[in-house]
Amino acid sequence: MSLVLYDTVLEAGASLEGLSLVMKNKTLPAGTAWRGVPAQATEISAVD
Repeated sequence: MSLVLYDTVLEAGASLEGLSLVMKNKTLPAGTAWRGVPAQATEISAVD
């Protein structure tokens, strides 16, 4: 479970890990990954 506060936008393809908190008025751009409290962008690594 994660918590997303009001006035937040998760664009198509943005991902949010469990136990994360997205602060109000934040935009998570398309194709990005986020985690933590508060949520921060992470690098996405491909798995073969």
